[in-house]
Amino acid sequence: MDENTIQAPAEDSTELESGKSARMKRVANWWDGVALAMAVPALLLYSLGDMAAILGVGSIVVWVISTFVAVWLVFGYAELAGIFSNKTGGMGVFQYAAWKNSQVVKKHPIIGDMIGVIGIWGYWWAWSPVLAIGGLVVGHWFMTLIPTIPETILFIIPSDVAIGAVFLLILYGINYYGLMGGAKLAQVLALATIIPMAILALAPWFTGNIDFGNFTPFLPLNWATGELESSWFTFDAIYGILGGLFIAWWCVVAYEAVAVYTAEYKHPETDTFKAVSVASVLVAFFYILLPITALGVVGIEGIQGDPLLAIPNIGITCFGELGGHIMMVVMMLGILLALNQATNGGGRALYQMAEDGMLVKQFGILNKYDIPAVGMGFDIIFNIVLMFLKAPIIILAASAIGYSLVNILANLSVTYMRRKFPDAYRPFKMPGWMYALFAPAFLVIGASLFAAPVFGGISGTMVGLSISIIVLLVYTYRKKYQERPGWKIWGESSMPDYMKGIPFEDGRPAENGTRDAVLTTVLMLVILGYVAMIGIYLT
Repeated sequence: MDENTIQAPAEDSTELESGKSARMKRVANWWDGVALAMAVPALLLYSLGDMAAILGVGSIVVWVISTFVAVWLVFGYAELAGIFSNKTGGMGVFQYAAWKNSQVVKKHPIIGDMIGVIGIWGYWWAWSPVLAIGGLVVGHWFMTLIPTIPETILFIIPSDVAIGAVFLLILYGINYYGLMGGAKLAQVLALATIIPMAILALAPWFTGNIDFGNFTPFLPLNWATGELESSWFTFDAIYGILGGLFIAWWCVVAYEAVAVYTAEYKHPETDTFKAVSVASVLVAFFYILLPITALGVVGIEGIQGDPLLAIPNIGITCFGELGGHIMMVVMMLGILLALNQATNGGGRALYQMAEDGMLVKQFGILNKYDIPAVGMGFDIIFNIVLMFLKAPIIILAASAIGYSLVNILANLSVTYMRRKFPDAYRPFKMPGWMYALFAPAFLVIGASLFAAPVFGGISGTMVGLSISIIVLLVYTYRKKYQERPGWKIWGESSMPDYMKGIPFEDGRPAENGTRDAVLTTVLMLVILGYVAMIGIYLT
């Protein structure tokens, strides 16, 4: 067997034994993982401004706490991903693989199914909206830089939606040819984005543009009234901080992408530690220093004027209007980096769900480059539909609910695997002193769930819960109909395996295999898209 093909542990047995080879190839090095994880600081563009506008200097505390908790979580997730190196698709997939080893789940499979469905779908729903939100931001900024662009195209299509959709389709085309296509793009954009962002974070401290008066009094704002709190320990102050953490998990912990690709590192024993360590340092730098710099330069009132421009306004203050516009272009590159990561993660999550019996079989198809192109295509089209809603904060809050649930389940699964399978092979193992503080993290994440309305309101919470209901319906359809003996996608007895959602033995489908599989998902796409739209409008 090819040394670059991964051996899969058999997670259904009482011991983690070797099984059939997985499809994912070891073609990435540690820098590829770091480059992909560097998509994450760009997520500050979606939340830094709103966080500071609502919590004031309280947002600094939120970013510090969330960053340190995220580092602990990602080290643990890297260990979990190494155990199940035959899997791909994210923490939702890995936690499900862990719980399937539980004796309770083996005796009561329905429990494992519910954990798996909620966890895996929650992970996909956490990554997927990055495409819609980022596409809208890129489109809006593009129109800001070129004001001659009309508001609509063809009289009905908003121009920002159309521009964002074009960028999404370009990223799909690049990632269609494999991880290295996406990873190479990520390396270029990482260098093009990280350096200017670092300049924005550091330069004001040397140019004298930091106004330390913006940090006094060092008390949070009341999340509901906007008034200054009298203490850090009032109910509203604590509730506001928890609400900020609820959004921050979605932003900071997302760099666990560096652990997701453990199955694709050439040398996981060394590459995993290097990738996680370097990514942790860089993420901590941006998520702690940049929010402090933004408050020091722009101030709370300046950020409240236009939260989306909080970071570009640093450039305007330090380097003038031209500098601000340059920084806006740089931030657009950062968003594209995040969208590239979301395209990778979302497509792989959908593929693995189909492989594990969580999703309709059509998503279990790989293209001739061994890439889940069907899943990535669904992700892109679904988010283009979401972009027409033009309600990013509701989408973000709803997705944060799913991601919080995934992190709770993944946190507990790391602890479970340490206790029940201490001798299982781990190419990377979290240091003991970190493990001692790892388990309590789920309590903080769980508490923040109750503060979801701080940023998303009741509407965002309801949308997140509605998505959970939808995914259970999809899972029921898969189990009740598609797993019947003799069931065929097209209802034809003579259809080849590639039409049944079975991965191809040689990695190469028939000529029209991917096209036909995409067509069979159109109905599901329409149903999910419009149910999501109805849910958002009703709330």
